[in-house]
Amino acid sequence: MLQTMINIARQAHIAFTQLHKDERGDNENLGRMLMLALVLIPIVILIATMGGTIYEAAQDQWNTLTNTSGAGNSGLSP
Repeated sequence: MLQTMINIARQAHIAFTQLHKDERGDNENLGRMLMLALVLIPIVILIATMGGTIYEAAQDQWNTLTNTSGAGNSGLSP
C-alpha cells in the first residue's frame, strides 16, 4: 500500500515537473477561446434569464418605431 502511494506521488511529481518545464508559451488559440468565452457566457446567461423581458422591450420599441408617422405620414410598415 505504501509503495503504491509512493509510486503515485512519484508519477505526479514527474508530471508536474514536465508541465513546469513546458516553455512553449501561451497557446494562441486557447487565449482567443478564453476571451470569447469571457464575453459570450455572460451574454448567454443574460438571455437565458431575461430573454422574455428583452423580447418584450424590443417588441415595444419596434411597434413604436413602425407606428411613428414621419413627414407626409410615411411610417414603416411591418
